[in-house]
Amino acid sequence: MPRQITNLRRQRPSVVRRKSIRYFLPNSGPDLLAVNLFDRMFNEDVALGLMPYARSSPDFRVRLDPAAAAHESAVSLALDGGAERDLAGGLRSFLHKAAGEILDDGRCAYEIAYLADSDTAAPSQFQLAYIVAGQLTEHGDSFVQHVPTDIAVERRVATAITIPKTDVLMLSLPPDLAAKVKQLKSALYRIGAPEYLGFVTHAYTRQLPYDFAAHERVKQLALAEAGRLVEWTARGSFNGEVLSYYWIQLQLEFETFKLRVREHLVSQLNEALRHAGQQVGFSAMIHIEGLPTLADISLAREQLKAGNIAFTEVMKPFQY
Repeated sequence: MPRQITNLRRQRPSVVRRKSIRYFLPNSGPDLLAVNLFDRMFNEDVALGLMPYARSSPDFRVRLDPAAAAHESAVSLALDGGAERDLAGGLRSFLHKAAGEILDDGRCAYEIAYLADSDTAAPSQFQLAYIVAGQLTEHGDSFVQHVPTDIAVERRVATAITIPKTDVLMLSLPPDLAAKVKQLKSALYRIGAPEYLGFVTHAYTRQLPYDFAAHERVKQLALAEAGRLVEWTARGSFNGEVLSYYWIQLQLEFETFKLRVREHLVSQLNEALRHAGQQVGFSAMIHIEGLPTLADISLAREQLKAGNIAFTEVMKPFQY
């Protein structure tokens, strides 16, 4: 029997039918003192680069197909929980938060919870309720959320909560990209590990023959080698080692990576919308317009190769 929670947000149904609970274990979050600079840079470059702000790209828009203002408002609210956001803003915020977790943990999970006006009424809206993906295991056609005994007793829930797979949005990367990201982040962890600072201090205090410039160049080359997995340029960290022509090629390939990530996540989200819509009485998919496509990237490659476009112009369509 789904739990029924009083929802205090105005202009929304008063009952939320949700099976999972939201909980976090002590010390389960990231260690802010051990954050890896390059790892964080990569996450930000991907997550913030998935979608532009509308004002920075006049042709950009997000719409539902078929269009319906009421449905668009409901989907926006489900994506971000902020009633003031439009659909583009809701999707941008949702992808930004989800992408960061997927890049770190491989998955990001939400339960599709349903909202109704009373305990006995049919659902009229839905929301995406966050679940820590690591708390879930698959069992046949369901996911099971595992809850520690002390938390289960406190919240008056079972230690194993069963949720139908159709009610869980499990976001992830395409398998080939997931493998590359895992390998890349492993390399970034080693390159950006703080231990080398202790070595530098030790070398200077003991007057050992340490060459900082040589060390930095090796680090730049290591970054370039790691970035090749998805052609990430590490915000220009090694641009002094690469010719402009190849630098632009790297940027175009990274745009391809981000495009594939965005399309895959939106496809998974649309599957969740399809199921949620069946329950609350609408049918609509999210469509993004006005962003560069794979065809645009291919054209840019061809123009660059043929020398038909200035280096400074190649990346302008992708700067948003």
